Amino acid sequence: MKKLLLLILLITFFAAQAQEPDADRILESGIQALENENYELAREEFDKAIRLDPGLMDAYLYRAAAYEQLDLADQALLDYIVYLNAFPERVEVLLSASVLNYRLEHYEDARKGFRQLLELPAGTTSMVYYRQPVHGEGITGMFTAQTKDRSFLYNYLGLCEEGLGNLNQALSLLDTAISIQPANADYYVNRGNIYRKSGQYEAPWS
Repeated sequence: MKKLLLLILLITFFAAQAQEPDADRILESGIQALENENYELAREEFDKAIRLDPGLMDAYLYRAAAYEQLDLADQALLDYIVYLNAFPERVEVLLSASVLNYRLEHYEDARKGFRQLLELPAGTTSMVYYRQPVHGEGITGMFTAQTKDRSFLYNYLGLCEEGLGNLNQALSLLDTAISIQPANADYYVNRGNIYRKSGQYEAPWS
């Protein structure tokens, strides 16, 4: 009888273990929800995965993406920081964190990130970033973290210096961005706004 009870307990235990979803499967469920643009469900799934396995770094990365889609930039930034502490070489994640720092007006942290990106070798990534004009609406182009054209980094650095009140440095960085990519209209708009702010002269189109 004791052996039978022990066998029943073991069967019950292993059956319960088999039915309980593990963190990896929940992560996959969250990724599927993210791809289906069900961002709240994705966030909930990533929360569950992290509770089961706090060391599952990919869950923080994907949850950051869900937070961004839910306009929860502060939470997204925290998850990017957690991920970068584990994988500081991930160039595309550093770029995402730096852009978020800029959007949140954390200009010192954003500047540090963009400077670091200029020094790091480009990594391999499938992530694509849609470039939005800072002083306007809509999408004007796209770039990836491994692109050879680093003009967008000088542009962001210039905007960070503008936010910090260093207008001459900002103009110098925008000049560099324009010298690399003279066909990008956004850079001229950004430089024109800095010129107006500095009182040096009005942009030609104003």
